[in-house]
Amino acid sequence: MTNPFRRTAPLVSAAVWIAFQSVSAQSLVQNDILLLSRTIHPTAADANFQALKTVNNAEILRGQKIIRLLQFDVLPTAETKNNLFEMSVALLDYVPNRAYIAAVPVGFDVEILRKFSVKNTFILRGQDKWSYDLLHGNFPEYAQKVFGKIDLGIDVFSQIISPEAAAIDLQKRGFEVVGVPDLLTKSLTIRLKRSEIEAFSLISYVRFVDFCRPPNVADDNVGRTNHRSNMLNGDTRTSLKYDGTGFGIGFGDDGPVGPHIDFQGRLIQVQNTTDVGDIQHADMTAGCAASAGNLDPTQRSNASGATVVSYFIDGYPHIAAAVENQTKYNTYVTSTSYSQGCNRYDASSVSLDQQTFANPKLLHFFSAGNNGTATCIGVNTLGNITGGAKLGKNVVAVGNLDIVDNLQASSSRGPSIDGRIKPDICAVGTGMNSTYPNNLYQIASGTSAASPGGASCA
Repeated sequence: MTNPFRRTAPLVSAAVWIAFQSVSAQSLVQNDILLLSRTIHPTAADANFQALKTVNNAEILRGQKIIRLLQFDVLPTAETKNNLFEMSVALLDYVPNRAYIAAVPVGFDVEILRKFSVKNTFILRGQDKWSYDLLHGNFPEYAQKVFGKIDLGIDVFSQIISPEAAAIDLQKRGFEVVGVPDLLTKSLTIRLKRSEIEAFSLISYVRFVDFCRPPNVADDNVGRTNHRSNMLNGDTRTSLKYDGTGFGIGFGDDGPVGPHIDFQGRLIQVQNTTDVGDIQHADMTAGCAASAGNLDPTQRSNASGATVVSYFIDGYPHIAAAVENQTKYNTYVTSTSYSQGCNRYDASSVSLDQQTFANPKLLHFFSAGNNGTATCIGVNTLGNITGGAKLGKNVVAVGNLDIVDNLQASSSRGPSIDGRIKPDICAVGTGMNSTYPNNLYQIASGTSAASPGGASCA
């Protein structure tokens, strides 16, 4: 029997959705359950499976199931997970140490769980599902569109209920659903009073509660120079001729690319949307990766033969469609030079980690951000990667170097909120020559230029 609930960990480590705090190696061998909101110290009541014996009728899901946190003596094997699934116990998400959020039938025989090495059970609180900023009361202005209310991004256990069905159910319960499932994350946007958030979070199928997605902000400063990939796509007898011919690069940006002769015959405008905001940004990022130099040969980029597959940035459709576009446009690489928030592993991070693990040929590049002099972790000039999606474990965040490999002061730095190294690589993004609409060229710089430069070398 196929197990639709099975989750596979991303390349580096499990994409833990109930966010957890950084811990020392020593504490990882103990029995504490490590949530961002609290550390759970198991008690005798937990070992007696009291959490399974205490059931509120309001929390019972369709199929007579409840959501509980199960801690094992040892991590369950794939065989154990399948055996539990055959008995209608679905392990949904991993939480350290050796624990899983699980859907368990009401009245399930606890002795069977003991046979599968379950040692403790717990009831999740509403705040256990909250993001770091929500937990610490950091309410951003962009989420306060209506006086007295907060717009929240809600993720549900899709193994239990679809986002579309959840939206209908929440409306029936009297909640204000103001956003359809997000194209990339499938999150819903709900508008609540602050006083309502705690009770809302107790709804069983609610998986994670964060603020709505931040607005898109282009990661560019003015300036740009040529990338040093002369041996990948060069004119000498000994250089390789890897110019990307036959492949595409997906871009999400502020509007359509061009018109420009340097993209002649190699431009697919999936969404021909009117330019908004910084109108040359889309041309700049595409040119950094794939300018052919038809007008001026000195302006040729690394992937001068690759097809530019261009989308409008809202909702990150170039990433949401990335799996389909492998076949449709032979596109395995994307580049995104936008920010959303600062140093948070959120719904978009999880979505990309799951997508890239399931599709290992995909490679997503992101600008690390131009927030290098700020902080998002309380230490000046550190921990200021801008986003969201670029905090994923299986994606590439790119910092900004000049032509002699000096890291620019504006380039965002790590570590990530959970202690990982970011950016993943650095590339030349200062003084980069690139295209500008109507067969012109421009000079700009920033991690916006570094990301497509890195993507074009992939």
